[in-house]
Amino acid sequence: MADSTAEYQVESDPLAAFLEESCIVGETYHVRGGQLYGAYSRWADAAGLPKAERFNQTSLGRDVSKRFDKGRSEHGIVYRGVGLLGDTTQTEYS
Repeated sequence: MADSTAEYQVESDPLAAFLEESCIVGETYHVRGGQLYGAYSRWADAAGLPKAERFNQTSLGRDVSKRFDKGRSEHGIVYRGVGLLGDTTQTEYS
């Protein structure tokens, strides 16, 4: 029963598994849109997610911006409140 509940949650919220496994959430973190999409693509490859079920860069950005503040910097789109796990270059946003 727990497996089918988890599977339903992933199907109904396809972004949740990526955020849980690859990201850190907190008001002091931020990530550029391109970095986030690159991490998502690598995660989807590793997870064996079929291409037809993956977000493209636009749809990922749309769903991420529903959960986190979206802004612009000199480097392009930035999402505030989320960062990438294991990103040694991650700086906190203040």
